[in-house]
Amino acid sequence: MPPERPLLETPDPRYQILVTDDGSRSLQDLILNESYHSGSGAAAESYVVYLRNSAVVDLLAAERDTRIFEYGFGTGMNFLMTAALAEARNAPLYFESWEYRLLPKEVLQLLNLPEAIRAAQQLGWLTECGEHAEMIWNRFLHFRTSLDSNQHGSCVFDVAPNITLNLMLGDATSVQSHGYAKPFDAVYFDAFSPQTNPDLWTNEVLSTAYKMLRPSGKLTTYCVNSYVRKLMTECGFKVSKGPGPPKGKREVMIASKESDTI
Repeated sequence: MPPERPLLETPDPRYQILVTDDGSRSLQDLILNESYHSGSGAAAESYVVYLRNSAVVDLLAAERDTRIFEYGFGTGMNFLMTAALAEARNAPLYFESWEYRLLPKEVLQLLNLPEAIRAAQQLGWLTECGEHAEMIWNRFLHFRTSLDSNQHGSCVFDVAPNITLNLMLGDATSVQSHGYAKPFDAVYFDAFSPQTNPDLWTNEVLSTAYKMLRPSGKLTTYCVNSYVRKLMTECGFKVSKGPGPPKGKREVMIASKESDTI
């Protein structure tokens, strides 16, 4: 039996806050019956699945100009961790994230995402990022206030002179690879599950993600089922299983682009 985890109410009846096992907070969508992160540890999942398995941690450590494309902004945890690490390392970062429906600001505030950075630090990660994360998140909440709940299109948040979030509000199935002059180093594929959001787990969408990556770039996701692995392979990716977060899923997916043949 899975452990009983604390649940907290939010001002929006659609969402409940889930306090995960590493102390960081996630959300449960009560209409879709989906959690935004693993109950075993939201902070650990974000760091391991997206930052570490994609090699973004290494790129930022080398102070390399890094470009990331994300399917599913969600709570913003992947963005906050990545941007805080880029700021701590003084590494240039362009982070584009597509989101169909923004979470209400009141719900975001209750998530207290800088606590997720502290949870990661307890596991030995992002040790230099605390103050940066606090500053970035407070500024992001102010930026979120400026956005209308029905807004669409590009919303640019300049985190720092060399760090930019381009929050794209709309349907990510409309993304076209030819719309980007420069390739991406990593794709964070953080969509809801194939059962809940099948439109994103398709050959068309994953082929676009493949084309947007530079050679040796990586797409990372929590999903390892055989159907998704087969789709990734058909799109040209070399698929492998990487280690999941501590006490969470044993394996998660790493899909690498080895050439520009497709």
